[in-house]
Amino acid sequence: MTWRLLRANDILRQELAKILEQDLERSPEDVVTVTRVEASPDLQHAKAYISILPEKKAKDLLKVMRGSIFNIQQRLNARMRMRPVPKIEWVMEKNLLSVQKIDEIFDTIEKEEK
Repeated sequence: MTWRLLRANDILRQELAKILEQDLERSPEDVVTVTRVEASPDLQHAKAYISILPEKKAKDLLKVMRGSIFNIQQRLNARMRMRPVPKIEWVMEKNLLSVQKIDEIFDTIEKEEK
């Protein structure tokens, strides 16, 4: 992976996180995190990996985000100085969900031992 692509991924992650923080309609206890972005080498497309907590609201928030992709993409296009600006696709981060489940299991075991 080239330095340019690594830098583009990082900038896209930061900007998408800012846009979601400002524009995504959600309740205050919902947490949406952009964990990483993987842009294609030609910068035409990018997968934005996200984690959503609490997990039970993940499907609903992901549906809202996919429905708002046009507006989010327009905001991203206006903020970015690079051309082309990749078309964003939302992807749920699976690794973080596994870590969360493991943490919950440990918490349960710890409570049972007390």
